[in-house]
Amino acid sequence: MDPTERSCLLDGIAAAVGDDAFNRLVGSLDEVRQLQRLKFWQEELLRRANVSISTVTDYLDLFDGAEWRRTGRSKDALTAATTSFWAPILREHGFRKYTKRSYGRVTK
Repeated sequence: MDPTERSCLLDGIAAAVGDDAFNRLVGSLDEVRQLQRLKFWQEELLRRANVSISTVTDYLDLFDGAEWRRTGRSKDALTAATTSFWAPILREHGFRKYTKRSYGRVTK
């Protein structure tokens, strides 16, 4: 597979399954190398993207060296939860963000 075709295929997979799921696929390369098989969730994500990969070698060839997608999500679990879950709720009720994990609201 030439680099242009591979890049288009990777972009199509990311568009179909989302950047977080795409990063899970890229991040599971070591596990696939060790087990020498794909797991159900990997097959399901590839099926959702209409990509048929029949062997572990095909999977490794496709995703090896693929760049991670930017998700805008922090690697720190508390910060990720704060920005993705709590921030919209707090803003809805008039709170403002002051620091990374601190919100406040002035009523008068």
